[in-house]
Amino acid sequence: MDIDAPPPDDSELPAMVAALAVRAASEDLGERWAAIEEIYELACKIGPKVASAIPTLMGGLLDADPKIGESALWALGYCRPDSIEPLVECLALPQSFVRERAAHALGNIGDQARAAAPALRRLLSDGDQAGARSGT
Repeated sequence: MDIDAPPPDDSELPAMVAALAVRAASEDLGERWAAIEEIYELACKIGPKVASAIPTLMGGLLDADPKIGESALWALGYCRPDSIEPLVECLALPQSFVRERAAHALGNIGDQARAAAPALRRLLSDGDQAGARSGT
């Protein structure tokens, strides 16, 4: 998607998101990253209108690849407020890199994510910080 191109019509969104979801589920790392990156660019342009991509972006947040995870977390920030509850749920997952990404996304959302404060406070005592940085 060309970042300078005009946003798609609302009628085109369901088909676009569905096609990107299929690509994001690919076994090929490059294909997954490209799909999540396209959703990110779309989210930058149209924000919450692309909330139907949240399930796909949550998959990206769970992906072990750091580039995919980073693109997903930024895109989820643009999908607010619908992305807040799924991100809060990720704060309880066992993978430290997923908790870190979810916390980062919630931080990007800012004041709209105040409801996440109790769950974020619990993470302050999270002892698994080394795994958060390595993506393991």
